[in-house]
Amino acid sequence: MASPKNCKPQNLLTILARYKKENYRLVSLTALPQENGEAELNYLLARGDRLAQLNCKTQNRTINSIYSLFIGADFPERQISSLFNLKFTGNPNLNLNSFFTESKL
Repeated sequence: MASPKNCKPQNLLTILARYKKENYRLVSLTALPQENGEAELNYLLARGDRLAQLNCKTQNRTINSIYSLFIGADFPERQISSLFNLKFTGNPNLNLNSFFTESKL
């Protein structure tokens, strides 16, 4: 795997759109909390036996959703939003109930 690439939040969708055009698929999306209250998101992509990792930090606890490019990002974005109180701009499903909320049974 090539070394991870860092990106600015405003470039995230452009960079990931290039990977999608090259037939990469999203393998995982994780978040690491930062001391300043922000988070670093780690996107792992694969095409055959090639892997690419992209790291991007939130700004004001917000980052663009990649749901429009990789529909499989929906669930991890909702998990991360719920766990870290982050906003993914453009994900229409963030308001769906999460299994991290208390059950009303």
